[in-house]
Amino acid sequence: MQIVEDHHLVLSLLKGILERSGYDVIPSYDGVEALSQFQLEQPDLLITDLMLPGLDGYELCRSVRELSNIPILVVTGGIEKDGLDRAIRAGADSFLKKPFDIAELLAQIDALLAKHRAQQKKLQNHLRSVTKQESNTGQDGR
Repeated sequence: MQIVEDHHLVLSLLKGILERSGYDVIPSYDGVEALSQFQLEQPDLLITDLMLPGLDGYELCRSVRELSNIPILVVTGGIEKDGLDRAIRAGADSFLKKPFDIAELLAQIDALLAKHRAQQKKLQNHLRSVTKQESNTGQDGR
């Protein structure tokens, strides 16, 4: 997973907690660096703040969403309802307001990843079914 947070101490703490929980973490300090790393690493989840230098979290969400359907969790403080609505429209799947409980963060991550895996499995099964139907149609000569 990738975490984007411009506060170095917060990023370091989150990275440590998530690594101890068994996750591989790609840390990023700004939106431009995050997008570049995202394209190279292709993480399975993005956790981002909204207020970032370079490319803000809204634009990062929008750019990532154009490239991928991975879950995006926004973790930010001091945001009003219209900011959260804007984040969802930009592609975020869920959000947590700072300060947050670590157990809540881990539960959100687990839920988002489980939902994403289920969607991917459903899509793969559908594609296999379509491919099998096309293969059978080709054999029948129809």
